[in-house]
Amino acid sequence: GSGSSIEQVVTGLLDTRTYWVSLGMAARPGNPGALVGLYIDGSQQWSRPASTDCFEVNGNNAFQARGTSVRLLIKNDSPPGDYSVLIDNIIITDGNPKLLNGDFEAQDYTANWTYMTNITGWNGFGSRPLIVNGPAGSDWGGLDSGSGKYYIGLQDTDDWVEQTAHGLSPVGTYTLTFLYAARPPVCGTCLPGGRLAFFVADQLIWWSEPSIKEWRTFTYTFTMTGNTTVKFRFENISPVDRLIDNDKCVFIDNIVLPGTLLFGDYDFETGGSTGCSIGSLASWSWGGSICIFANAVTNSDGCNYDSFSGETYLSMETSGTYVSQVAAGMGEYETWVITWKFAACKAGAQLGVYIDGVMVWNATVPTTGFITGNYVLYTGTRTSAMFMWRNDSPTAGVEVYLDYITIVK
Repeated sequence: GSGSSIEQVVTGLLDTRTYWVSLGMAARPGNPGALVGLYIDGSQQWSRPASTDCFEVNGNNAFQARGTSVRLLIKNDSPPGDYSVLIDNIIITDGNPKLLNGDFEAQDYTANWTYMTNITGWNGFGSRPLIVNGPAGSDWGGLDSGSGKYYIGLQDTDDWVEQTAHGLSPVGTYTLTFLYAARPPVCGTCLPGGRLAFFVADQLIWWSEPSIKEWRTFTYTFTMTGNTTVKFRFENISPVDRLIDNDKCVFIDNIVLPGTLLFGDYDFETGGSTGCSIGSLASWSWGGSICIFANAVTNSDGCNYDSFSGETYLSMETSGTYVSQVAAGMGEYETWVITWKFAACKAGAQLGVYIDGVMVWNATVPTTGFITGNYVLYTGTRTSAMFMWRNDSPTAGVEVYLDYITIVK
């Protein structure tokens, strides 16, 4: 009845970050006039009528954290009387989407390919081979997506994989990208004309006959309209020939759903050929001594590392070497998360991160392979900032490796 409420203290928030509350609500059928109120830290955000026909999602409820916790209260704000309200699926999100295993690297096998019954993060149906990139996957044509060790195939018509991404802002704009290709004719039953379809929220967005010679990129930008989740589906929709085996396998890989990417050449894939005679880096300013090394190949320092982000990574070879770039397009009073992958070959390496000339992060670099670092930036009145990563090692001849630098809202 009127005045009834539920409440909970939500912990683990980041101070000053913007969050959204989403909840489903309805009223008992045949009982109009019921109201639901949302209160945050004791302050009423709104009081709205509840539908007697169906559950409705109320998602555009933004607040800025003032500390690391918040008290959330949902109350029956109806006038006195028997006005029952129904509540379900209460979600708090920071607008940073969660899409699992978009590069299909979560499971590892010794074979060059294997049919997958279960794919981490994904639902699916049909014959779905997990295939090693490059020549090792020659049974499937030997194509190399340049993204990690594996990609996934949808071998036959009507085979599919899908996943519901969580944690989006109910009013946010996002850009999803993925790589796609098709199986070359390397077997007697391998047929041309494979088709790949891409669905969002069960609506067909795009389809194509992928190339059998190279991987290509598809980009899709969308704006949320109240929900904090969205379902993506990839399906083999190749025409069926009932007289022969219908093996028209299509491939997908590197499905990425960031909040916003503001850095160019963030994975150091367009800086030029590998080696240490680099004249320029696309999008980056730099100073000192740099090299571009191939992933999973022993480099000139004697280390064999794989960042699992494209084909190459950057090496800042001596202390004082740096790369920097201005990220523009941020809004005032927003929160952004900067992440990067880093490693070193020799002990004692130090990496420093600077924003507008001020050190915001510094750490000893591991020698066991790439790990991920991160920093949370509150923009204040800034709409752009200069970011710099610098080899701050105390010894001159100690290198620092760097890859996959992203900034997301």
